[in-house]
Amino acid sequence: MAARSLNRIVRGFTALSMAATVMVACSGSDDTAKKADGTDTRGGTTPTTAPANPDVDLVLTVGDEVTAQLDDRFQSYNVEMVEVTGGYFWPPYEAGGAKVYREPIDLSSERLRNLAKALGPVYIRVSGTWANSTYFDAEGTTGGTPPAGYEGVLTAEQWRGVGEFARFLDSEVVTSFAGNTGSRDGAGVWTDTQARLLLEFSQDN
Repeated sequence: MAARSLNRIVRGFTALSMAATVMVACSGSDDTAKKADGTDTRGGTTPTTAPANPDVDLVLTVGDEVTAQLDDRFQSYNVEMVEVTGGYFWPPYEAGGAKVYREPIDLSSERLRNLAKALGPVYIRVSGTWANSTYFDAEGTTGGTPPAGYEGVLTAEQWRGVGEFARFLDSEVVTSFAGNTGSRDGAGVWTDTQARLLLEFSQDN
């Protein structure tokens, strides 16, 4: 137990050290002591200018070598699919082990959009366990009742709302496709009908 705790502490300090290094590199400050020839006191050569790419917000370097470039959407957060469609979701703490029904979140909420926008442009993951059994009802034919093999329904209006939310935030959406029994043929082989429908609708809207 003590060894595992020590390992966690060491990893934590390592992560903090790396984060501090990145923060200093991103701050634009020139606090590193340099010699007259541009070589810092640690023996490496510090570039005098950043790569000329206005779309890159963060550049990680080791000495003179650029090891990674991150664009402005290097952050991400998840919106569970059932939060978009509504359904039985993980309960609040006071509900114990029982799942409780949650209404769909209002992605058109001005307050929610402004708070999310303050986080900056991101990749919004709309997926999770519930996405695996969600039917995309592009034509509005289900009346909200999932077809056989599915457990939830995503309407065209709800998915369009996800796109509008992402556009307001100057963000991109990452999602997944149903892979449960409803999306498979009689032999159990996955079919791409639902995936194609979702992608085509997304492209058109």
